Amino acid sequence: TTKQKISQTHRHYHHTPIAYIHTHSMVSDLKYSTVSDVVSSWNDLRRVPNFREVAGVKLFRKFFKMEPSAVQVFSFHKNQEIDEKFLGSPRVVLHATHYMQMIDRAIDLLGPDIETLTVILAELGERHSRFGVRPSMYGPMRTALIETLEEILGDKFTDECKLSWAQMYDAIAYDMMWSGLKSL
Repeated sequence: TTKQKISQTHRHYHHTPIAYIHTHSMVSDLKYSTVSDVVSSWNDLRRVPNFREVAGVKLFRKFFKMEPSAVQVFSFHKNQEIDEKFLGSPRVVLHATHYMQMIDRAIDLLGPDIETLTVILAELGERHSRFGVRPSMYGPMRTALIETLEEILGDKFTDECKLSWAQMYDAIAYDMMWSGLKSL
């Protein structure tokens, strides 16, 4: 099933020897068909009015529900409850929109600009590590992203797309985690 394939992909990237990651970018290993599925489904998402904000807010609602401790990483948290007021606050909406802009930029760099993307991911990984993002937070974010895309895109987000997004997210997350670990 697709769920089993996605789980296998997740295990592959999370059990790849660190020495391999140190010398090689996982993102650069993505197959053309994977990248094509991701880009195609992202272009479908871009057709949704105000897609960055709409998808970003949905994603962070899901993420904070799955990983409530992650809210401590954000400077705008200030010991607030994770409730509707917090989730709808301008700072959360701005961050959620910015996160989707980052994904938008990463997708634009897939393909011939992959080396630029790997440099950006390394910098992002180091920065996220300094902010307190733990490797254990990447899994729930992956789930939140895939569920958000599925919710917004509906039938257009096929099982094949889910698998492609899982592979892409895992590759990006692994490249970022490695850079974050190096910066410690």
